[in-house]
Amino acid sequence: MSNKIEEVLKKGLLAGLGLVAITKEKAQEIAGGLIEKGETSRKDVNAVARVIFERAQKGREAIESKIEETMKKIIARMNIPTREEFQELKKMVEEIRKKSNTRIKK
Repeated sequence: MSNKIEEVLKKGLLAGLGLVAITKEKAQEIAGGLIEKGETSRKDVNAVARVIFERAQKGREAIESKIEETMKKIIARMNIPTREEFQELKKMVEEIRKKSNTRIKK
């Protein structure tokens, strides 16, 4: 399966999970909400935002890794050729075509 299709599928799965990306601004917004609720102080807001952002990134990376691993297993079960296998077949077909054209011209 092409990398582009894999990436689209992965993004679709992540979007479905609401994990495509959390920006630093969104982390700041969440931390600001914690201040309003009295769950953190204003001086800690940047540290809290950084922790939120880092945890979200690590979580997203872990999920992406798991999705990629699962997709590779699914692709293997479906018996879909890899890009390298496809390129090898393409090369073989081209060689056969060249040999065929050479025979016809004789």
